[in-house]
Amino acid sequence: MAKIESGDLRYMTFVYAGLIFWNFFSSSLSNISNILVENAHIVKKAYFPRIILPLAASLTVSVDFLVNVVIFILYLLLFNIVTGK
Repeated sequence: MAKIESGDLRYMTFVYAGLIFWNFFSSSLSNISNILVENAHIVKKAYFPRIILPLAASLTVSVDFLVNVVIFILYLLLFNIVTGK
């Protein structure tokens, strides 16, 4: 649809690489907004450090991101995409 050139990469490799980062961004943004809305009573308190809730939400999503990156690296090694053979 977008007609983006992927070079010599397989379509699955090209799409999965993009989806890893998109899922991280989308899930982080969604979780951060949800956690701020759900815990508005805590955020309104003057003595509560407000950065803790977004950090906690993004750290939980980063675990999923790391698992996806490991799976992607295994995929690259399995199909010899890194070495180009």
